[in-house]
Amino acid sequence: MLPYTPLLIIIACVIFFYKLGQNEYKSEFLGVFSLLLWIATLFVFKFSLTGCLLVQGVLFAGLIAWNYIRK
Repeated sequence: MLPYTPLLIIIACVIFFYKLGQNEYKSEFLGVFSLLLWIATLFVFKFSLTGCLLVQGVLFAGLIAWNYIRK
């Protein structure tokens, strides 16, 4: 794996959640929240890249559940 690959994955996830928040919830907070989750899981909890991706998946699954419950 290239040394900058984790950074590209972080940027891709943040952009994805930013756009999702913009289109679905009319708020850009999801991008910021995604970035805060990356920082927390990498530096505070010392998760690996796979663990961080799982946390992002849980965030996405939580949004799906929230939309399902809300409607």
